[in-house]
Amino acid sequence: MYKQLLIVLNSRYKYKRFLIAFVIALTCVSLAIDIYNTLNYPGADLRNRVVGARLALEKIDPYFFKWQAGMSERLYDPMDKAEEVLSRLSVPPTVLILHLPIASLSYLQQKVIWLIFQWSVFVGIVFAFLKYNRDRYKRIFVFAIGIIFANSLFWRFHINSGQTYIFYTGLLTVSWLLLNHQFKYRELASGFFAGITASLRPPYILLFV
Repeated sequence: MYKQLLIVLNSRYKYKRFLIAFVIALTCVSLAIDIYNTLNYPGADLRNRVVGARLALEKIDPYFFKWQAGMSERLYDPMDKAEEVLSRLSVPPTVLILHLPIASLSYLQQKVIWLIFQWSVFVGIVFAFLKYNRDRYKRIFVFAIGIIFANSLFWRFHINSGQTYIFYTGLLTVSWLLLNHQFKYRELASGFFAGITASLRPPYILLFV
């Protein structure tokens, strides 16, 4: 009986190891796809923010700028329509501030940096919830959701376009974690990060309600 129990436990352990190895390998494939897409596709949503930051450094209004022949290609957004009054830039100036430190780098370098940034924030969110939840089943649920999300089409599109939603989610995660810790100024600290999120994405001001 004891030997049979050991056999069952060992078989379950091998099954878990195989499953974990499989999902990690699958996620690595997804990361490889993201790297390929970053190196080979334009990243439409990132491009307008990069151009906007460069225009801001040149002291040019990025919301009304229209590129013309003879101008630097560093200020060119191929998705922008010349017949429209406004540019394609739709983020507030606070978002452009995030891009200012790397605005002088090449667009490819910025795409790679943004790829690393997005994946780092995503992994940080998953690990934050894994650490916060002590319940075994909740940790399994968080891990499973993280794996599913990392391999979803939404995440592929998010990375390929160079979007910012994962950054907002990361800030809100920090805000939520601080609110659930017991220290004197936890509401103030939590509200600070919620406020930063709202400054980057104004509709999030509803969080304060």
